[in-house]
Amino acid sequence: MQKEVTPLRQQIEQAEGEQKKEIQNKITLADNKVKKYREDFLKNKLRYLLFKDS
Repeated sequence: MQKEVTPLRQQIEQAEGEQKKEIQNKITLADNKVKKYREDFLKNKLRYLLFKDS
């Protein structure tokens, strides 16, 4: 994800108007994917840690 977002963050500095909005939307989508992955990972990891000794 970082490889995708870094160029977008660089592009957004030079973009204007509608193009800037499109780039920001792409960044937001990528950020949301990362947040969802992290949330799911932590839930699954926590579940594993809580129940692995059972």
